[in-house]
Amino acid sequence: MPDAAFAIFVARAIRGTVPNELYSASSDATGSMVVELATEREFKDAFPDCETGAMPPFGNLYGLPTLVDKHLAEQDYIVFEAGTHTDAIIMNYRDYEKIVNPQVEDLSIKLHPMKGA
Repeated sequence: MPDAAFAIFVARAIRGTVPNELYSASSDATGSMVVELATEREFKDAFPDCETGAMPPFGNLYGLPTLVDKHLAEQDYIVFEAGTHTDAIIMNYRDYEKIVNPQVEDLSIKLHPMKGA
């Protein structure tokens, strides 16, 4: 992924494949023509103090823009991995917002529930 820029997206977890509509919303929010999910191998070096796949949503600490889904921004608290796969942090969203100053965008789409879920 040469000449690529990374951004941290903070959104509610989804199961399964990422729908095309989410890529479209992300592209609109970033102003980028192409938005792709990076592989762990592509972005792990940007977070040298974190376990791969357990990066906390603090793009400001790594020189990366941080985008937050507007529905998550309406929550009282957020929970995220704290740089490891065994540690998590629960934080008041307003405190998080003061620290990170993320760009809040409509990044989510309504998915049909899975049968049996």
